[in-house]
Amino acid sequence: MATLFLRNYSRNFVTLIYYFFVLGFSAFCAGLRHEPSSPPRIHIHNSSFQPDLILRVTAGRVPIDCAWRYSVVINGTIPGPELRFREGDQVWIRVYNDIPDENVTVHWHGLTQRTSPFSDGTPAASQWPIPPYHYFDYEFELQPGDAGTYYYHTHVGFGAVTAYGPLIVDERQGESPPFHYDDERTLMFADVFADNDSYIAEGLGKNPFRWSGETTNIQLNGRSRSANATANQQSVSCSYAVVSLEPNTTYRIRLIGATALSQVFVAFEGHANLTLIEVDGRYVSPVPISHLEVHTGQRYSVLLQSKLNYTLRRDRERGKTHYWIQMESRSRALITTAYAVLAYTAVGPLNNTSSPDIFTKPPTKPLLLPNETFADGWLEDQLHPLPARPYEDTFPELGEVTRRVLVNITQITNGSLYWTQDGSPWYERMPMEPYLVSMYQHSSNVYPDYEAALLNGGLDPKTKTFPAKIGEVLEIVWQNVVGNAETRVLENHPFHAHGEHVWDVGSGYGEFSSQKLEALLAKRRKNGGPIKRDTTNLYRNSYPPQRCRSGDVVSWRAWRIRVRSPGVWMMHCHVLQHMVMGMNTVWVFGGEHDLKPLSREHAALYLGYGGRAYGNDSFDPSVVHYWHE
Repeated sequence: MATLFLRNYSRNFVTLIYYFFVLGFSAFCAGLRHEPSSPPRIHIHNSSFQPDLILRVTAGRVPIDCAWRYSVVINGTIPGPELRFREGDQVWIRVYNDIPDENVTVHWHGLTQRTSPFSDGTPAASQWPIPPYHYFDYEFELQPGDAGTYYYHTHVGFGAVTAYGPLIVDERQGESPPFHYDDERTLMFADVFADNDSYIAEGLGKNPFRWSGETTNIQLNGRSRSANATANQQSVSCSYAVVSLEPNTTYRIRLIGATALSQVFVAFEGHANLTLIEVDGRYVSPVPISHLEVHTGQRYSVLLQSKLNYTLRRDRERGKTHYWIQMESRSRALITTAYAVLAYTAVGPLNNTSSPDIFTKPPTKPLLLPNETFADGWLEDQLHPLPARPYEDTFPELGEVTRRVLVNITQITNGSLYWTQDGSPWYERMPMEPYLVSMYQHSSNVYPDYEAALLNGGLDPKTKTFPAKIGEVLEIVWQNVVGNAETRVLENHPFHAHGEHVWDVGSGYGEFSSQKLEALLAKRRKNGGPIKRDTTNLYRNSYPPQRCRSGDVVSWRAWRIRVRSPGVWMMHCHVLQHMVMGMNTVWVFGGEHDLKPLSREHAALYLGYGGRAYGNDSFDPSVVHYWHE
């Protein structure tokens, strides 16, 4: 976990930038979706103010995978509580930082913060973190088209390995999903590491480098049973998770990749006929599948038809009392296999069910999961928009693209080990104050130099950010480049975009070319074209590492995005280890003239680390209400 690197900095800036953006965004975003019906106003959040939800972030020893581990948790549980909203809801969430010696932010993963970048939860980029024993009230409005599966997690250091929870957005009251189902279940996958967060983060930055180790297990909804558990270890925290089903029922299964490192392959024994209907919070045209491949940060929904009573009775007669959910970590040198139980709560007229054994692993693997797909990608050519739920913008064709930005991802080894983007790593400790704060306080002299960035492949060498002008259409291409000849490391990188979803154009082997991309698009257009996502894989290649030379480009992933949301947005690999090791980029959308300052009265509230918008036990914060009166 990061130390309190911002404790002693000036309290003069944060609100200035937060709400200088608010007015600027409302002017720009009018017509894109909608804007508040009245001007922002200041309110004191005293005892008369009641947030819609309260999240308390704490740290301590908690039982995980049959052992005790010092971990960050939200509301005392792993995962944290489910948050559930509807499109159109205007929400206040109060986040308390109850950790005595660590900063905290919370990121609402996948939610578009087009008009509220102050609530994105990215320290050093868009906001100061919440100091120890303080709280911050996050405000946002769920927009049309947001219905889908998301999650929330801390965004400082390595804490998100345990500090996470599901966030579900339903359709607006009176509206229905485009697919019928009777009930739903949410499955969250997470990794298990024995060492605590600070020890792992410290090792990843040390010289000599110390790796975290591979995940020792995969948790489902906070439960797993260690392979080293003894027969007398029989507690909830040392057991297989149970997912309960009723017979003859159509379920929407929401799957959330909250892992730190693992790409999880998952399948359901005896239930191979699944229908994929949602990807990263957006409905897609239905795709029949038999398994899923869920990397960290990704979310999916599938329809699962449960078994009929007579089928269950027949299975019981043959000794089959329950079914297994099989999970395997892939794209790593070590494959970890984990299990959960799929159990039926009623069978036949007498409801003759028996409690499943949640402490004994299957004698053999019940399922044979497919091999890794590498740069060919999983379902790459089968995911298309759902016509009944069109996007709010159209796919940018090649003729609309104003600029291509190639970002080369490379691992560097020199005693320490880190990841660079076009030769530069980015760490949350790098800026002395959040970029948005600096831009407001110091005006034009801290803005990235757009012309210098154009001469440097898109990266401003001074600020280490990627600037873009409002109205540009960017084609962002992430390339997997072999680093040091002695390591030749090839890995998958699930890249996540903050701010809003991007058009996921495609991926491929070798070095990127426009011809490869257009050939791929030609195939996809026949079935409806690409989809919008917020987390997609830059796959490693299937080449043996010994065939690769330093500097070889082995794979690529292409996005397109219409630059329309002024702000500072992160785009980064969502593997927590890689984030700590520098695999982050910061993008500045819009220039100085796109950002309109607030009045000094409004701006003065967020004056830096622990400013007046941050409350504590003895201080009621003053907060600008943007969406609320």
